[in-house]
Amino acid sequence: MFRAAFTRARQYLYYDAPAVWNTRITSFLLALLTVVGLCLIGLMLELMAYQGVLQPGKEEAVKAWANQWLAPESRQEFLQQADQGYGLVALAIRRSDAWYADVFSSIAAHMSWTRNNASYLNGLTILLLLCACLYAALRFNLVHAAARASLSASQRLRRAIYQHNLRVGRMALPGFHRGDALSSFTRDLEAVQEAFYRWLTVTYVEPLRFLLALGFALLLDCSDGFPWLTITFVMLGLFLWLMGRELGHSLRRRERQRATQASEDMAAMQEALQMARLIKAFGMDRFQQRRMERLLEQYNQHMRQRYLLRGWYQVALTLLITASLCILGYAIGWNLLNDNLSWPRTLTMIIAFVSMALPFQRLLHRQQKVLVAERAATTLFKFLDTEDDVRQVVGAECLPSIAQAVEFDDVSLTLPGHAKPILSQITLRIPAGERWAVIGQDEIGKHALAYLLPRFLDPTSGEIRIDGFKLPKLTLESIRAQIGMVMQSDLTFSDTVTANIGCGDPNYTLPQIMDAAKEAHAHQFISSLPQGYDTIIGEWGHPLTLGEQYRIALARVILRNPNLVIIEEPPSGSLDEATKSFLDDTMSRFLEKRTALFLAHRLSTIKNADRLVLIHQGQLDAMGHHEDLIHISERYRHLLYLEYHVFAGHGDGD
Repeated sequence: MFRAAFTRARQYLYYDAPAVWNTRITSFLLALLTVVGLCLIGLMLELMAYQGVLQPGKEEAVKAWANQWLAPESRQEFLQQADQGYGLVALAIRRSDAWYADVFSSIAAHMSWTRNNASYLNGLTILLLLCACLYAALRFNLVHAAARASLSASQRLRRAIYQHNLRVGRMALPGFHRGDALSSFTRDLEAVQEAFYRWLTVTYVEPLRFLLALGFALLLDCSDGFPWLTITFVMLGLFLWLMGRELGHSLRRRERQRATQASEDMAAMQEALQMARLIKAFGMDRFQQRRMERLLEQYNQHMRQRYLLRGWYQVALTLLITASLCILGYAIGWNLLNDNLSWPRTLTMIIAFVSMALPFQRLLHRQQKVLVAERAATTLFKFLDTEDDVRQVVGAECLPSIAQAVEFDDVSLTLPGHAKPILSQITLRIPAGERWAVIGQDEIGKHALAYLLPRFLDPTSGEIRIDGFKLPKLTLESIRAQIGMVMQSDLTFSDTVTANIGCGDPNYTLPQIMDAAKEAHAHQFISSLPQGYDTIIGEWGHPLTLGEQYRIALARVILRNPNLVIIEEPPSGSLDEATKSFLDDTMSRFLEKRTALFLAHRLSTIKNADRLVLIHQGQLDAMGHHEDLIHISERYRHLLYLEYHVFAGHGDGD
C-alpha cells in the first residue's frame, strides 16, 4: 500500500520529463567519470611505485616496443631518454601479458607526453584536475535537475491539494478544521519532496557507480588469474548487508515493543499525577505510592532493555564489520605476500572497493527517506481521493436576483465517516427580505445549514430551492455572486486592507472600497493605520482587534451588494460597546430589504430577528419569534440562561 502511494506520487516527476532524463544521463556520466578517475589514480600510483623504469636487462624489450609502435622519426628520440624514465611505456612493457598492455601501448604511441616520467606525471595530474572539475559541474547539474523535477512535482501536488480543499466543503465545518489538508500541504509534501530529490540524485547514479567500479575491480584483479580478491569483497559485502538487515529488523522490532511498553507506563504515571484530588479524598496515598513505584520500576526496566537492544545491535554490527575487514585484510595480505598483487594495484583495488561501498550507504539513506515518504504519500492521496462534496451539472442555469424565498425541503446531511446525521429532515421557508437567526449549541449543525446555501456542501437527501430554482440546477458562480458571508474563521487574511475588502478583483476601484469601508464604520481606523489602505494586516502584518477584523469583513460583503447575507456573529463579550453600536448601525442600514441569516451569538440579534431557528443534535427543535419560543420551548429558555446568563423574559441583552 505504502509503495503504491509513493509510486503514484513519482508519476508527478514526469511532468518535467527533460529534468528527469537529465538526471539519468548525468548519473551515467558521473558513474563513468568515477571509473576514469580510478584509472588515473591507479596509473599515478603505478608511476610513483616503479618510477617509470624497467628492471635491468629489459633494454631489448624497450627497443622492440619502439620498433613495433613508434614511427622511425620518433623512435631514436625515445630511446635516448632512458635517464628520464619511460612513463606509460614502462607499464605497458612490464605488464605485456595483461589484456590492457596493447591499450596502454597504443596510447603511448599516439601521445608523446606519456613517454617520459615528468610530462606523464604532469599530464595525469592535469587530467585528474579536469576530471574533478567536470565531476563538480556534472554533480551541480544533477542537483539542479533533481531539484527542478522534485520541486515541479511537489508544486503540482500542492496545487492539487489547494484546489481539492476548495472542493471539499466539509473541511470548513467545526471539528474538521482542514487538518488533513494542512498536514498534506506541509509535512507530508515536504517528506515526499525530499524523497523525490533523494530518488533522483541517488537511484540512478549509485547503482551505476557500483557496477562500473565492480567491473573495473574485476578487470584489474583478473589480469593475473581468477579475481579472488574482488569476489571476496563482494561476498563479504553481501553477507554483511544481509546479516545487518536481518539483525536490524529483529532488534528494532523488539526495541519498538519495549518503547511501546515504556510509553504505556509513562501514560499510567501521567494519569497518576492528575489523580491528586481522588487520592486525597479516598485516602489512597499508600496504594498509589506502591502503584507509582511499580510503574517506575517497569518503565526503567523497559527503557533499560530498549537501550540494551540498541547497544547489542551496535556491538553486533561492529563485530560483523570488523570480522569482514579482517577477512578482507587477510586476503589482501595473502596476495601481497605471494606477489599476486603489487602495492599500486592493491591501493587502486582498495579505492575501487571504497567506491563500491559508498553507494550502499547512500542507497540505504535514500531508502530511509523513501520509507518516510511512502507513509506521507499514503496520507496525502487519502486526502486527494476524498470525494468532492459539490459538482456542477452540465447546462446549469444562472440564478436571477432573489425575490421570493429560500426553502429547505426535508433536508438531511450525513458526511462520510459519520454514522450520525449532521442535519436531519430540516424544513424551512425564509421569505425574501427577512432576518432569520439560527441558534443552539450544535455548532456543526448551524454551520452546515449555512454552508448548504452557497453549495459548499450538498444535502444527502431533500432539496434546497431559491425562488423555486433547485440549487444543483444553478451555476455555482451565480449562486455565490448573490450570497455574502461573514464567518468567524475567515474575517481577514495576510494582505493589504484594499486586497482584503476587494479580494483582488480589479473591477472594484479604491473609491468604491473606501465607500464600503465607510458604511461598515471601518474607514476611520483604516486611515489611522501606518500605510492606510495599503497596510498589510493579518497574522504576518499589522494586528487588528476582533471588532476591526469584523468591520473589514462586513465592508467586503457591502462592496459586493449581495441579496442574501450569512453572518456569524462574534461572541458578545469579545466586542466593546462602541464596536457593537457600529455593527448594529451598519446592519440596520445595509440589511434593509435584504435576506439575512445570522448564526447568532448576541441577545439583541435574537430579539430583533424575524424568526429564530433552534437546532439541536442536527434537528429542527423549535422555530418562531423570541417571545413565542420563551413560552413554548424549554430548551430555548435553558439556552438563554446558559449562553446569555439571563432568566428567560427578565434579562436585558446587548
